Amino acid sequence: MEEEIQALRERAMRIQEERATLRESLRRLKDDMNELKERIQQLEEARGAPNCPLCGQPLSDDHVAHMLDTLRAEGRQMGDTFRAGRDRLAALEAELKETQAALKRLEAALQEQGRWQRLHAQSEREVRQAEEAAAALADLDARIRDAEAALESGAFAPELTKAVQDVTEALARLGYDAQAHERVRRRLADLADAEAAYRELASAAEKVQELEERLREARERRERWAETLAREVRALEEMQERLAVLPEVEKAWRAQVTEVNRLAEQEREARTRVGAARQRLSAIAQQKVRLERLQMQLQESQEKRTIYQELAQAFGRNGLQAMIIEAVLPEIEQEANRLLARMTDGRMTVRLKTQRELRSGGSAETLDIEIADDAGVRPYELYSGGEAFRINFALRVALSKLLARRAGASLRSLFIDEGFGSQDSEGRLRLVEAINAIQDEFDLILVITHIEELKEAFPVRIEVFKGPNGSTYTVT
Repeated sequence: MEEEIQALRERAMRIQEERATLRESLRRLKDDMNELKERIQQLEEARGAPNCPLCGQPLSDDHVAHMLDTLRAEGRQMGDTFRAGRDRLAALEAELKETQAALKRLEAALQEQGRWQRLHAQSEREVRQAEEAAAALADLDARIRDAEAALESGAFAPELTKAVQDVTEALARLGYDAQAHERVRRRLADLADAEAAYRELASAAEKVQELEERLREARERRERWAETLAREVRALEEMQERLAVLPEVEKAWRAQVTEVNRLAEQEREARTRVGAARQRLSAIAQQKVRLERLQMQLQESQEKRTIYQELAQAFGRNGLQAMIIEAVLPEIEQEANRLLARMTDGRMTVRLKTQRELRSGGSAETLDIEIADDAGVRPYELYSGGEAFRINFALRVALSKLLARRAGASLRSLFIDEGFGSQDSEGRLRLVEAINAIQDEFDLILVITHIEELKEAFPVRIEVFKGPNGSTYTVT
C-alpha cells in the first residue's frame, strides 16, 4: 500500500507539472489569439481605406481579403490548438482528482495498521489462554480415567472390602444365635437348685465360662466387625454418592471437551491470523526500510534537481543565452543597419528587441525584429519580398561577420543565390551597389542569377549552358 501511495504521489506530481505547463501554454496562446483578433478587427475596419493600418502600404480589396484569409486560417489553427489544450487540461484535472481520491483512500486504509497490531496482541493472549485451558483439561481427563478404572476393577478401598468379607465368613462359621443363648441362661437359672444337675452344671459352667470367653471374644470381634462394616457402609455410601454425581462429571467433562475443541479451533484461527499478521509486519518492516532508502534517494534527487534547475536556468534561454544574445545584438544591429543604409539610401533601419511587454503586465524574453522605413515601424511579415530580401541579406552578412570574428577568422567568401527576382529596378541597383560597397571586405563574392541585366553589373562572369551532352560553362 505504501508503494502504491508513493506511486500515486509521483503520478499526481507529474500531472500537476504537466497541468502548470499546459496552463502557461494556453495563457500565451490566448494572448496571441487576442492579438490576432485585434489585427483581424483592424483589417476589417480598414476596408475601403487607402492605406493598411498595420503596415501603412496602399490597401486594395484583394490584399485585404488575402490578409484576412491568412489571419483567419492562423486563428482557426490557434483555436484548434487552444481547444485541444483545454480538453487535455480538463482530462488532467479529472485524472488528478481521481488520483488524489485514490491516494486518500489508501492513506485511510493504511491507518488500520494500529488495529491489526492490537488484534495481533489479542490473538497472542487468546493463544496463551487456550494453551493453559488445554493443559488443565488434560489433567482432569487423566484423573477421571483413573477413577473409572478403579471403580470397574474393584480396587477402591481394598482393605475395607477385605475386612467386611472376613467378618461375614467368621459369623457364618460360628452359627451364633442370641435367642438360643438367652434360653440357655434361663434354663440354667431354673436348674440352679438341682443338685443332680450340679455336677453337670459345674461341668457345664466350665464349658460356659469357656464359651462365654469365646462369646466375649466373638462379641468383641463382632463389634470390631460391626465398626468395620459401618465404616465400609459409609465408604460405600460415599462411593455411591460419588457414582451418583459421575454422570454430571461426565457431562461436565464432555462440556470441557467441547470447549477445548472450540478453543483449539480458535487457537488454529488465531495462529493463522498471527501468521498472517507476522507476514504483514515483516512486509511492513521491509517496506519501512525501503521507504527510508527511497526517502534518502528522494532527498538526494531533490538536491540534484535543485542544482540541475539552477544550471538549466543558467544555460537556458533566460540565462547565459540571453546574456550572450544581448551582448552581440548591438554589433549585429549596427552592421545590418550599415548595409541597409547602403542598399536603401538610409531609408530603412533594423532594431533587435529581447524584451516584450505582456498584456497581463511584466515582460518576457523574446527576439523580435522591428524594421522602420519612411512609413514607420512595421512587422517583418508586412514588408514586400524585395524589402524582406534586403533585410535578410543585411542580417545574414552581419551575423556571418560576427561568427567569423568570434572564431578568430576572417569572412573570405560571400555567396548570393538568386534573390534579385523579388527586387524592382531600383532595388536591384541598390543591392548591386551594396555588394560592390562591401566587396573589399571579401576575397570572393559569388552571385547566382538568371536576370540578364545583372550580367554587366559584375566584372567576372561564369555562364552555364545546358546542352544535349550535358552542361558547359564559360568564364568571361
